Amino acid sequence: MAAVPPVVVGPVPEPPGRVRVSPAFRAPISTFIPTPMARIFGFGVTALWIIFTLMAFRAASIHAAADQGDAAFWYVVIGVFLALATGVALVGTLRYRPEGPRKP
Repeated sequence: MAAVPPVVVGPVPEPPGRVRVSPAFRAPISTFIPTPMARIFGFGVTALWIIFTLMAFRAASIHAAADQGDAAFWYVVIGVFLALATGVALVGTLRYRPEGPRKP
């Protein structure tokens, strides 16, 4: 019969070479993404959405000038959705607070 390992009662020991950090010493999430950097990133994403929106409307005008009404219509639809995404990105960036929502 094979030897059965003994049953260990109590906390499981940490594997060697691994440092255990107490939850009291963990940094809050807001220190990992500082507010100025989060704002810069948010405005960068907003600028990228604006570029995509302008590209869609430019493609719509090119197709409309070439007498391709169907393609122009769908590029306008895409441009409108991209414009909505731009607005959401801008509002989300302006309303961002790393400490979370206010508690009543």
